[in-house]
Amino acid sequence: MFIHALKVLALAYVGGDYFEVNHEREMKFWGYFERVDSFFHCQNTFYAVMDAGSITVKRQSILVFNESGELIKEFDKRGYGPGEIRRVSSISVLDDRLYLMEAFSGLIHVKDLSLSHIEDLRIEIGGFLAINTKDDLGVWRPRVGNTTTHMLTLYDRHTRKARLKAMAMKSADVPPFVSHYGGIASMGDGYIGVFANDYRPVVLDHEFRFKKRLFNLVPAHVVSYYPWKKDRQKVKYHEMKAWIESWFLMENIFVHDDMILICYSYSGEHYMDIYDKNANLLAAKINIGGRLYGDNQGQIWRVRKEERVDNHFYFGKVVFPKAKPYKGE
Repeated sequence: MFIHALKVLALAYVGGDYFEVNHEREMKFWGYFERVDSFFHCQNTFYAVMDAGSITVKRQSILVFNESGELIKEFDKRGYGPGEIRRVSSISVLDDRLYLMEAFSGLIHVKDLSLSHIEDLRIEIGGFLAINTKDDLGVWRPRVGNTTTHMLTLYDRHTRKARLKAMAMKSADVPPFVSHYGGIASMGDGYIGVFANDYRPVVLDHEFRFKKRLFNLVPAHVVSYYPWKKDRQKVKYHEMKAWIESWFLMENIFVHDDMILICYSYSGEHYMDIYDKNANLLAAKINIGGRLYGDNQGQIWRVRKEERVDNHFYFGKVVFPKAKPYKGE
């Protein structure tokens, strides 16, 4: 299959008022994938966790692309052996090491940048690797327990012991089936996080202690979460999908320059609201056209699937012109 890479500047919103996608490229690969589960950029190389989308058997592959979107490496060994994957929720890079976080097993596969296996790290729980520094591994929990759950657990990288549990939530306050949605980002000398079912970001200090909500009243355009009323043991896929798409599902949060980007999905589409650090709304319900992913160089990348042409995926760097004050819908 021969695919031409796009070499043009693509505007992601009418008039390019809010953000642009610079030098969008198509991922060139053989085989079928339904979605991208995670994406990371490092040293002009792009790593994507691709998912074939089976409901009963989750088949994933790690694909590596060069700057032109050409496939240069693939890893798809599934199983329970060293370095073999089962359900990878996130991919991250620190120095010259690649970290693949398993969603539920509490296992982190460490590989070199060419995907050769180095070691497996075992921690208490699995989830989404939200923080990856020379000292700490911060895991965003994918599901809750029967009582109180700490959404973020910080592990000492050297001892692999949990040194801090933060962002406590009661299980009744967390919707079922939302996996690792939500996220956390550095902001100043602390952090800002957002839960799957709560649009209001939580501001934390450098030790992840609660300071405040960024704001308490959500704007009028936000569709609030409502609880699942049916029997959780008899879930039908189409009912669950319709329920999730009926409210704002928080997907991630970014801090870029002086802007806070709240990313969410609604009715099957991906959107973003932009605030300044004083909680002033600058832009609302911007259709992203895909999902946004950060890297450890302070850049943000959009990954999208071309729905009209099955199995075609694109990625490009996001550029933000100065956002204008929000005037309402």
